[in-house]
Amino acid sequence: MEIRDFKLANSFLKAIANKNKKLFENIDFSEMDIIFNEKDKQSDETWLVINDSKNIAHTNFKIVSEYIDVCDKYDANIFKNEKIKKFILISYANCLRAMFFNGERLDNYLKDEITVQYLYQRPLIWTLVKNLFCPIYDLDYKKYNNIKIMIGSNCDVDIAKYYKKENFIFVNEINNQICENAFLMVEILKMMGLEPIEVINDIIDNDLYDKFYIPLKIAFDLNKNVYDFILILSCILGYDFINKINKKNKVSSSNIKCAQAFPSEIPYQWWYLGIIDRMLEPSRKVNYDFELELEKDVENFWNKVEKWREKYNNDKKGTARSVPFNILLKLYNNEYGLNNPTDVTIQSLLSSERIW
Repeated sequence: MEIRDFKLANSFLKAIANKNKKLFENIDFSEMDIIFNEKDKQSDETWLVINDSKNIAHTNFKIVSEYIDVCDKYDANIFKNEKIKKFILISYANCLRAMFFNGERLDNYLKDEITVQYLYQRPLIWTLVKNLFCPIYDLDYKKYNNIKIMIGSNCDVDIAKYYKKENFIFVNEINNQICENAFLMVEILKMMGLEPIEVINDIIDNDLYDKFYIPLKIAFDLNKNVYDFILILSCILGYDFINKINKKNKVSSSNIKCAQAFPSEIPYQWWYLGIIDRMLEPSRKVNYDFELELEKDVENFWNKVEKWREKYNNDKKGTARSVPFNILLKLYNNEYGLNNPTDVTIQSLLSSERIW
């Protein structure tokens, strides 16, 4: 195991490194090995030793704590004083408790039972895979239909981890479905050969965010829960998606002139399309070329109708106020070279052309 195998701890240490760029200039801590339950060894600059972890939250906390202690041991002081260090670690512990267990006690979350599921039994993730991720990247969703998901409790494994050789995903059971689904989604994307940060950025940049947001809203009900899901993705991937989405929404709303306000949950209403059409109308131009060409044919046709009327009046020595419909059809057929059989009724001709 390496530090990068524990996404939240890795992301937290990256945030610390960004604040101390000079100190971490030539250090890649993400590849540092983690050794579990080896009491005869001690953490140093090559590996971290994690002993007596009670649950996955405790493991994430110990990784960060041990790494900071190793830095202090080799005089690479990350924090100015012990008070700041203590405050940061307490805040991190509270964050883990809230994120993994909804603020409840962390005890008694180790279970011996393993529950087996398939990916299609996880409605939110399966919907995103089938209807969003696969269509975007032209992948066959049927390949992922029966991917096994093993649910259990293990202090030595992150919230979700894909095992390529065995072809299954292990999920650490926690008391927060929002957090669990966020970790699972990241591992599913990696399993599909995709880069999670690039995928989410593509969704935001290409105006596919609604297709991403709606399944989340259905699954989690409240906007706050959707926000928490995206916030957790930002935390574990170390990328500020929240700020990017806010900027995108701000630019979109500033470019649209509306006559009526509407709630953010309903971005499109029936009248909205009409407004866009009215806004586009001044930029459109009327093209009279087709109408002028058509007008010649229409004029020639009606001239023939008038000639027939004059001929009829001269032969019958009367006045024809109107032209019979069958005469109009004959004139039309002669004009455009339509030689329909004379022994077939109009009803038969029409019925042969029907598509219903």
